[in-house]
Amino acid sequence: MHCIPYVNFVLQVRMMEPKKSHESHTSQPRSRSRHQEESEHFRTFRTSFEQTKEVEKKIELSLAFMQTILRQSAGISMKDFWEAKKLCFPLFKQKINPIKRHHFWSEYLELADEARKLKEIMDEETAFSIEQIELAIESLEKTVEDYDTFVKNFSPHKLPPIPKPLITEEATYLAVQKELQFLKTMISRLDALRKETLATDMRISHKNRILKRLSKLGDFLFPKRKKLIAMVSNTFICGVENFVKNHFSKEAGRKTASPYTMFSKIKNIQSFAKCLMLNTASFIKTRTMLNECWDKIKEQEQKHKKEIDEHTKKQKKNFETFFKRVSQFIAFCEKNEKLQRDKIIDEAQLLQDEMQKLSLSREQSITLRKQIQKARSNALAKLSDKRVRESEVVQDLKNKLAQVIEGKANVSLKELQDTESELKATFNYLYLSNETFLLLERNFSDLRSFICDKKGETATSKEELEELFCERETLLEEIKNQMEVYRKKMGGSHLDFEKAMIYRELFDSAKIHLKKEMEALQGLEEKLHAD
Repeated sequence: MHCIPYVNFVLQVRMMEPKKSHESHTSQPRSRSRHQEESEHFRTFRTSFEQTKEVEKKIELSLAFMQTILRQSAGISMKDFWEAKKLCFPLFKQKINPIKRHHFWSEYLELADEARKLKEIMDEETAFSIEQIELAIESLEKTVEDYDTFVKNFSPHKLPPIPKPLITEEATYLAVQKELQFLKTMISRLDALRKETLATDMRISHKNRILKRLSKLGDFLFPKRKKLIAMVSNTFICGVENFVKNHFSKEAGRKTASPYTMFSKIKNIQSFAKCLMLNTASFIKTRTMLNECWDKIKEQEQKHKKEIDEHTKKQKKNFETFFKRVSQFIAFCEKNEKLQRDKIIDEAQLLQDEMQKLSLSREQSITLRKQIQKARSNALAKLSDKRVRESEVVQDLKNKLAQVIEGKANVSLKELQDTESELKATFNYLYLSNETFLLLERNFSDLRSFICDKKGETATSKEELEELFCERETLLEEIKNQMEVYRKKMGGSHLDFEKAMIYRELFDSAKIHLKKEMEALQGLEEKLHAD
């Protein structure tokens, strides 16, 4: 036979048994507390194991479970392996097929040997993990011993810009937040070591010793962090209370800035609060205060919107009313007749002055100003074109007057009078400069004098002579008035040399004409007295 003798097998089994027999215990179910400590994986195995009736099936099921435990790549629980081994070992004492017993026993010994080797490896890994944990704890302990130096050399994350309402405590925020960030790093390392210690499979004595050292470090770090958090929280609460007092209390009154500015300040304070390590009470308190401020700003914003709406309606009404005035000015400027440059400019300036006194939006003011400027520019352009056309008419009028005056001897009285009427109509229609007006007026006076001379040649009756005398007397007064105007113009200090020469020539011409009219009146007077 290929199997070992039964006697030798029994001896080997007895050698592997513990000194005290547990047969009575194996036949009894485990306590309820023991079952509660079992893993879910082992509990499933135990249920299948107890439901199986055949011994060989139970051994086969146990060996398969033990092999599964050893083949797991991660999360190996050797406790499940030993528990399954304890259930499997007594089964070899029962009566089963010797060949199967030998096969099962060989596999059992192989798995037990592999488990011992694996346990040795795991013990080495555990020892290494314990050593690394202790080194990390030593580093933390050294940091705690020289705490102030490490805090001084610590480079924290930069805080966002501190809001202006809190800028007075900038030094406090920077110093406390720096130390809090350092403590946060230390506590994170402490928590990580505690979790690693609890997760590492080691003896309870080692685990308790390590946890005690970690607890001692926590007794130093946590109270210090709590104290610093209370300090920065109180500082932040005071800053927020001052902000609320300065901008939202009854004493602040109308000093509150615009809603958009206050919205921005509150948002900055809230964003800054999220970067600080505040306790729950201070965070809730400051959030409540800022929310109340937020509600007040919304109320103020609603009032402001209502005022803006009323102001907008008023501006719209002013715009519609004033646009009618602008439309009248546009209609006036579109007329081709009786346009005067000074009147156009004065009316446009008057409209602009009145517009500045009205409440209008920027867009409305720009629209009205563009309309006024456009109408003004178009009117002045038309006036300029008209003056260009009239300059040709004026020159033609000057030429005709000169021709009539030069050829007066060869023209009849009727022709002179018709020519005067025609030229006078053209003269009255034109828009002339002051100098041109006076020059043409002087020429018309000379023409009137020549017409009077023609009348004197044909006048014989007393009535004709008296009528001619009155006409020349009227002409004499006109010449005197012209000379007075010329004299005043020449006395003006603002005239340039060219204009001064023009008025001097006009004055001299009028003076000669005046002398001539006085002589003509004297001659008529002699004729009337002779009759």
